[in-house]
This record gives sequence, structure tokens and C-alpha cells, in this order.
Amino acid sequence: MDYTITLQYHDKKRCYIYVVRLADRVDKEDFESLSDLAKKHKGYYSSFRGVNGFVFKTEEKAEEFAQDMMAVMDVLQESSAPKAPSKPTEVEEEAPLNQPVSGMELHKALRTVIQTEGDTIITQPRLINILDDFKAYAEMPSAKYILRAIIADGFAHKLLVIGTWNNEAVNLASRFIATTGFMPDAVETIFKSLSYGLGWQKKWENSTVTTTQPTPQSKPLVSSGWTKNMSEEEMDVYILSLVDYDEEGAQKYKVSVENLHFIVDEDEDIFCSCELRKKYRKEYAVNLFFALYDNKGRLRYSSEQQERCVGYIEANDRGSKPVTCYFMEVKASCLGKIKLYWKSPDFY
Repeated sequence: MDYTITLQYHDKKRCYIYVVRLADRVDKEDFESLSDLAKKHKGYYSSFRGVNGFVFKTEEKAEEFAQDMMAVMDVLQESSAPKAPSKPTEVEEEAPLNQPVSGMELHKALRTVIQTEGDTIITQPRLINILDDFKAYAEMPSAKYILRAIIADGFAHKLLVIGTWNNEAVNLASRFIATTGFMPDAVETIFKSLSYGLGWQKKWENSTVTTTQPTPQSKPLVSSGWTKNMSEEEMDVYILSLVDYDEEGAQKYKVSVENLHFIVDEDEDIFCSCELRKKYRKEYAVNLFFALYDNKGRLRYSSEQQERCVGYIEANDRGSKPVTCYFMEVKASCLGKIKLYWKSPDFY
């Protein structure tokens, strides 16, 4: 049985954890046996989205559990599996004609699949199994689990809505990292592989993309939560990781928020700048609102309740419109989430 051990960051406990994940599902009785085994190694199973594995505080405990797990599963499988023929037939020795004998790189496999199935395949769970047939996870086994979470959490659909590899796509990857705790390097590789597969990049490049919102490579974006010692770039990325953007509203009204940027002053007041972009004239007049939540999930301020929008786009507007606003109602150290959402003036 195959497995992976992944280092992730636990946002609530503010510490690193080691997650052991199985490549295949097991039945209820085997799962209970493995759960008991994890407890003996001072671990536990977490079904939290983005984790979905056996959690341990140290790599040593995770390795010990994994070794014992393999021994236990071998015993369980030997006792339940039917005996195989003493010699396989010639047909069984042959590999399936339509299955690659050796592994294909993930970005190349994605391009092949997307060209065959169409762009929307990246939003469908069956993509996971198709890539498995291409042995596309050979170089990075964790890609299977990360890609599954990208699809399940709706990030693949959001990427498809963006429609190109730009700052907004990079920020989407940053929000996924902050939400799940997966390692940034692995997540960026998968998002860029999706972009390459969709034809947005003609040449495969897996180097770091420099944008107005750079992503630190040496540590998770929210590795230690709020600190006053953050640089301006780190602070910008940290605040961006707390943004919950209304992609559905943006798609409905044919609008978008671009070049979103945050600065925090000495008093922990947050200054925001962005551009509002509208694709077509004579569609909708639409307002952008924001809601601020503290780090306990409580709503602290809503611009809609105060009848003060962040910015607006008229029905006859087209192109971009610069906007600056000030989020002074919640201090940066207490901020838990910024929700940006669109509404037509007729709706309030």
C-alpha cells in the first residue's frame, strides 16, 4: 500500500504537523485498526478538509506509524485476499495498450487530457483518476491529494473563471495555501501545471512568478500569523490570504477586482488599493462592498450596512477604475477575514 508523509502548518495550533495519507481507501475494519495504531504513536486521524490523514507532531512518529501501518496492512491483506495463480498468464503480463508504461510529467499529462476532454475537465473529480492512469504523480505523490482539494474546494472552477495566468491567478493559489496549509512550492507547481495544461503558458516554466503580490518561497504564507516584524511584501501577502472574494458575483456582473494591494501603518490600520474592471457596457451598474471579521469569526463591520461601498461601476462603464479605501474598523492583528462581494444597486 502506498502512502505519503506531508509537512503542513496547523493554523489554529500555530505549529507544523506531519500528515500520513494512504493512496487508496480502506474498509471500515481496517480503518479502525489503523486509527488504534495511530493512537499508540500519539497521533490521530483528521477528516478536516485539506488534511484528511493521520496527524503526528513529529516526523519520527509519522515514520514509525507508517512502517507499522505497512506491516499491519500486509497481514490484513494476506488474510483476506484470494490466492493468486502460481504463474500469471501471458495476457496478464501485458500492460494495457492505452496506459503509459512510464510516468508522464504532470503539466504534460494535464495538457494532453485537457486537449482531449476540454477545459472543464479540471473541475471534475474524475481528472484525478485519469492523471493516475498517466502516472503523473510519480515525481510528486502529494500532487494527487492537493489537486483533489483544489477541485473539491472550487478553486479549479475559480481558476477557469479567471481565464489566464496573471496576478489574480497567483493570488488564488495564495488563498488556497492559506486555507489548506499545503506546502507553497507544491501548490504553485500544480496551479502552474493547470495553467500550462489550459494553454495559458506556451512554454513550461516552474520558476517563481514575480507579481505585485509576491509569494514567499521559504515558508507558508501565514506560518506564524500576525507579526509586527513582517516586511511590506509579507504583510501584503498575509492580508491577501484573508480575502474571501465573490467570484460568482464577478462572473454574473462581468466585473473583476485586479491589482489588489494592502498596506498596514504603525497603528495597524489597513489601507487597500485596487482596480475595478468591467468587461462590457450597458450590462449592470454594480457596487463592491466589504465585510470585516475578527480572528474569532465575528462580523465587526459591514460597508453595506453603513451604505458605503468600496467602489462602483456604472452600467455604461468599461475598462478599469482605480479605487482606494481604508479598513480602519478592525486592527490588522485582530483581523480574521475580509469579504469582498458585488451587488447591484437594485438589491439594497
